[in-house]
Amino acid sequence: MSEPTVFISYSHHDEAEKNALLAHLGVLQRAGLIDVWSDDRIGLGSDSQMEINRAIDRARVAILLISANFLNSEKLEQEVPRLLERRRGEGLVVFPIIAKQCAWRKVAWLAPIVRPRDE
Repeated sequence: MSEPTVFISYSHHDEAEKNALLAHLGVLQRAGLIDVWSDDRIGLGSDSQMEINRAIDRARVAILLISANFLNSEKLEQEVPRLLERRRGEGLVVFPIIAKQCAWRKVAWLAPIVRPRDE
């Protein structure tokens, strides 16, 4: 059995936070426990949206790096609806991580799933 895919969704403005997360998850990936996927894995000349959709479809866990940049990005329109649909229909585990202080409590779909509630 292959290791579960962990899909990382983030704003490119938060590259440093994404890299820090990848460093932490790298320990688990090196141990063969997970396969971490971020858009860094999209090859030059590839259809990026198709690659993202494939990764979302095979993910067992999704981590959302929440920031004002993320909440104002195209990720909300492209990735998050598919992730939330899979969460409702297939039990995809979605972990929103507050990467930077922002108004996440004002986002209707986000506030109920953030843990811990005190950031």
